[in-house]
Amino acid sequence: MTPAERRRENVRILLRTLNEPYSPKSSRPLAESGLAPSRFIPCPDCRHNRRVGRGCLACDGRGYRPRRKGDPEVDGYAAKPVTVEPKPRVSPMSPARLDAALAAVTRNLLAYDGLIDPYEAEGWEREVEARNRSGSYQALERALDRMQLEIPLGRSFITWVYFSGLAPRLNAAGRHLDDLLVDWLAARMPGKIWIPKPYFDAQQAERAQRVRELLAAGWEEDAICAEVGVSRKLVRAEAAATLRVSSTTRAGNGEAPVRQSLGASHA
Repeated sequence: MTPAERRRENVRILLRTLNEPYSPKSSRPLAESGLAPSRFIPCPDCRHNRRVGRGCLACDGRGYRPRRKGDPEVDGYAAKPVTVEPKPRVSPMSPARLDAALAAVTRNLLAYDGLIDPYEAEGWEREVEARNRSGSYQALERALDRMQLEIPLGRSFITWVYFSGLAPRLNAAGRHLDDLLVDWLAARMPGKIWIPKPYFDAQQAERAQRVRELLAAGWEEDAICAEVGVSRKLVRAEAAATLRVSSTTRAGNGEAPVRQSLGASHA
């Protein structure tokens, strides 16, 4: 992977994780869709006789009247009878939502008792600060603001691809446009683009694995550095580690160890 491709990949990682602090974590229970009985039902008199608003004595011309004992259960909004047993209107709270609700109640009680500052940063604000410390997110936001001014259609495309939550599958033209726009953002960010540590560690592990594969295939040190985009120090460290593992395996099998120079070809 070339340095330009690595910068492009790092910008994509930042784009995918930019809105994580704003992800919905509401503790509000969700209502399920479907028909539900209402307190008011369509007036069976004027609705049946098509005389709504003409002084119906049953509903005073409103077209609806309160549901009484013995009346069928009707969804007032859909004006349809509830013929099946209604589903529970409230879904059970997940553990994450329950924890969020308890945390909010605890925070409100502490603020009411004066134990914490009620104007202290909210949870999402603290998460934004932690996010900004973990990578070059502020530089990315500045580049996105500049793109909004200079290439508004490109900014809309980035929003659709990375922030809409739709995960669109791009064709060849879309992928090419995405590469151009991501490269535009990368060119307006600092020389060193920092990404969160878990992604950085995954990249390092992937590069080390690629170096080991090329060493096993017999590539030269300079060729590996150019192909993977790593330093000679890393290549030599992986070569030494591979040599130690090989020597340990041979010693365990009762064979004589094989000595190789770290910069030599592993043909």
